[in-house]
Amino acid sequence: MAAMASSRKAFTDPQTGIKYETTNPEFQGWLTKQSSWLKEWRRRYFILKGSKLFFCKTESGAPHGMIDLAHCMTVKSAELKAQKRNALEVSTPDTTFLMYADSEKEKDDWIGAIGRAIVRCSSTYTNEDGMDDEERDSDEDDLLWRVAALALAAPGASGHQPAALACAGRAGLGAIAEAPLARVGRGQR
Repeated sequence: MAAMASSRKAFTDPQTGIKYETTNPEFQGWLTKQSSWLKEWRRRYFILKGSKLFFCKTESGAPHGMIDLAHCMTVKSAELKAQKRNALEVSTPDTTFLMYADSEKEKDDWIGAIGRAIVRCSSTYTNEDGMDDEERDSDEDDLLWRVAALALAAPGASGHQPAALACAGRAGLGAIAEAPLARVGRGQR
């Protein structure tokens, strides 16, 4: 994704007054997001850092919004819901955020990055398990591959084979984000 603007100001949560630095993000780039009230589509620069997904009007501007992924239930493809190609949704108990990327690869990259952030901040993924980071990364990858394999074994309700990404939620429940397997056997769903 694009280079980070080193002069970007921190985001201050208007509800808590807590300041969040956005330097050295794990993932960043442009998405088009549906506005909360008017439901208009607006291009925004997104910054993923830890369990927070920030958005700005410009690449170097201060973030004006934040999605707390610690409260996220799912991240998944949402082309039908959004009526846009390369769309994804991030759902919290209070709000569903709809966004779309410029390409299918970017959409998949965002779903993967957000999904990993959700897994990292879930109650089932802690430092109290006695594992070092390398072991935990390996276990996380193993879990994601197992869920994907299970999902691939049975067709979804729509009849297509779903791809899956495990997103363990706060309560330890596994939410699965489905997307049609467009790249595997193109045209053979």
